[in-house]
Amino acid sequence: MPKYQASVNKFSKMQLAQIEHLHRQVEARQNRAASVAFRKEMLEKKKVKNYQTEYNRIRAHLEDSATPHLIRSHVQSRADQLRALGAKAVSGIQ
Repeated sequence: MPKYQASVNKFSKMQLAQIEHLHRQVEARQNRAASVAFRKEMLEKKKVKNYQTEYNRIRAHLEDSATPHLIRSHVQSRADQLRALGAKAVSGIQ
C-alpha cells in the first residue's frame, strides 16, 4: 500500500505543477492583452490630441482678420478635413 500511496502523491504533484503552469500562462496572456489594450487607448488619445491641437491652431489662424483671402480658403479646407478626420477617430472634435 505505501508504494501505491507514493505513486498517487507523485501524480498529484505532477498535476498540481501542470495546473500552476497553465495558470501562469493564462495570467501572462491576460497581462499581454491588457497591455495591448492600454497601448491602443494611448495611441487613440494621442491621435485625438494631435487633431485637436492642429484644429485649434487653424481655428486661431481663421480668427485672425489679417489672413489673406487665398490662404484663408486653404486653412478653411484643412480645418474641414481635420474635422472629418477627428470625427472618425472619436465622434467629433469640439
